[in-house]
Amino acid sequence: DQGSAVMSNSAPNAAYGKGGGIYCSTLVPSAVIGLLDGFIYDNEAANDGGGLYLWGCGLTSYSGGALRGIVGNRAGRGGGVFANSGALLRFYGGSQHPATLDSNSSTAAYPDPGWPYGSGARIEGAGTRLELHDSWVLNQSGDSAIVAVDADSVLIDRTLGADCHDPVRCSLLAGNLCGLNIENTGLTLRETFLEENGPGEVAFLEANSRPVLIEGSVFARNNLASVGRPRIITLRSGQ
Repeated sequence: DQGSAVMSNSAPNAAYGKGGGIYCSTLVPSAVIGLLDGFIYDNEAANDGGGLYLWGCGLTSYSGGALRGIVGNRAGRGGGVFANSGALLRFYGGSQHPATLDSNSSTAAYPDPGWPYGSGARIEGAGTRLELHDSWVLNQSGDSAIVAVDADSVLIDRTLGADCHDPVRCSLLAGNLCGLNIENTGLTLRETFLEENGPGEVAFLEANSRPVLIEGSVFARNNLASVGRPRIITLRSGQ
């Protein structure tokens, strides 16, 4: 859909509330959501996926304008988007604007079940993948901005050779309470700036046997004052 807005909706049921803005299930065969210059804003779910809940569905989001993206949504887990069961999420920024996850929040509080919760996005389950190309992940609160648990992979990068919306910070994670929490999932992080995040860890990696690649990225001015020791990257396991 082009230029559409999904705003100020809710799925409040305490037991079943999922997908405050959009709920997509593969009970509809080959279900795919396409957004061009879409605006998913101020939606809320009691449990999972404040902006979008994707059960095996595909999502492709292209930026096309300012003040667009997945913004200001709230849920227990996956404030912006929650995806599982083989879902494939792809975000693409353009020459004028980034694809954006901005100011989403997770409302569950530790030790509520299902931690880590994921304020911007949480993905889980075999075959589930998240790709953020030329994208900005900004100002997520409540938990780590990007969470992946027992999923396939997370890819965050700048498209090499592309005419990007920002000549330096084309791919950016900034101003988040915590950055990445990657558990039993592969991670590729390329040409990305991770700035002014904190006070939580910028990257917590427990990838087990999965590959982790960090290449050409910059970690700068992250606030770790309350952590007690420097924890820019915590690597417990991974290849």
